[in-house]
Amino acid sequence: MNMLVVLTASALSLTPSYSITTPLMMVVYLVIVLMLGKLFADLFKRTA
Repeated sequence: MNMLVVLTASALSLTPSYSITTPLMMVVYLVIVLMLGKLFADLFKRTA
């Protein structure tokens, strides 16, 4: 997944780079995944 590549790339870089875009995008991805998971859980809960 994208996040694994970002995590390993940031861990392998020797000089620490403090960019705010990467954590923000990771938070946005996490929120989107959680919202999709809740949506599918609610859909399957209603049908069952």
